[in-house]
Amino acid sequence: MRVYFIALGICLLSFAKVSTLTCERAFVRDDKCQIVKHGFLWSEEKNIPFSPNSNFSDKKEQQEAASRIDNFARYRNKTSLDVSLDDRWWVAVGLISLTIGLYPYLFRKKLA
Repeated sequence: MRVYFIALGICLLSFAKVSTLTCERAFVRDDKCQIVKHGFLWSEEKNIPFSPNSNFSDKKEQQEAASRIDNFARYRNKTSLDVSLDDRWWVAVGLISLTIGLYPYLFRKKLA
């Protein structure tokens, strides 16, 4: 059972990431956007044509991000856009699982 919690903790740590959508408006109509994802042990950058690609799970966050993206797309006077999603709370869940799995090894009572 302990091995299960250790493996689960390691897997959950891999879900922790921060995703940021950054767009810059060029006055020549070549708007460019980039999605940057930073994970626990990895990082990924992707240049994209402007689109509301996101993996926001909370409906309120989705609506807020969609509104900000929509405003950026509609109004040419806005020169940049930054939308960020922080999923680092998975670190806490992963650490709890690792603690449960490793607890007997870390705090083993010494037999006299």
